[in-house]
Amino acid sequence: MHTALQVAIRRYCRLSVPNELVQLVSLTVASLLTKQSIKHRGITLIALPPYRVDSLIQVVTALELLERTDDRRYRRVQRFVKRIVLCDSRLQAFYSLIGRICGLTKTPPPSKYADQLVVYRYAALLVHEATHGLVLAKAHCCTSGLSERAEKICTAEHKRYARKLPPKGDLERRGLE
Repeated sequence: MHTALQVAIRRYCRLSVPNELVQLVSLTVASLLTKQSIKHRGITLIALPPYRVDSLIQVVTALELLERTDDRRYRRVQRFVKRIVLCDSRLQAFYSLIGRICGLTKTPPPSKYADQLVVYRYAALLVHEATHGLVLAKAHCCTSGLSERAEKICTAEHKRYARKLPPKGDLERRGLE
């Protein structure tokens, strides 16, 4: 099944798609078929093995935080990200224009405020990857110069969003815990 899907994806794209991306799309489709996904306001969240659907709670919380704190960036995520995939990857996060997929690597809790910091990180990464979607949608071709500029734009955008988030001590006071 996966092989036919991979061939179809390559044929549809008419470009050299990295094998990792083809495998990710294949696994995503397989997860959708095996009920390893949930929907949240038009965005499909998918947990790839070894994760289960309950692992997606922090991602859902990050989307809700983003919606409460910055409506413009939340709408960008809704527009340019149709699927969020929680998976094991060498990258912290990635974006694929094919299928408008945002991949997030599961983050281990770092400290006392662990859960909230993970939610903040996911929210900032979603802003970063949705900005990649915006830049790619406006670009007519992808060159190395464009990708370097796009990465700088996306990094600046997620840092601007992160500055809007409350400090750890203000979580309970602002109702974000």
